[in-house]
Amino acid sequence: GFGVLLIMQPIPALIAIAVWFIAGKVLKISSLSSLIGLAALLIASYLIYPEMPEIYTHAPIWIIAFVIFYKHIPNIMRLIKKEEAQVI
Repeated sequence: GFGVLLIMQPIPALIAIAVWFIAGKVLKISSLSSLIGLAALLIASYLIYPEMPEIYTHAPIWIIAFVIFYKHIPNIMRLIKKEEAQVI
């Protein structure tokens, strides 16, 4: 997942890592930080690469984003219920 993303879009991926790290330090909730990093990835992807080089579509990024979001559904439910654990 992330290795492919790092090869496809290194700058947006590094931006997403930085946003995830900062959000994690500030919010202390890993799952929420991951979702914020995912949003940063999607935004950075479109800002830096309005048209994807060579494949001319953002579909792979959206597929990866969907998989990440899908895997976080239980975490999102815990966030809504305010039951998600914080990382120290």
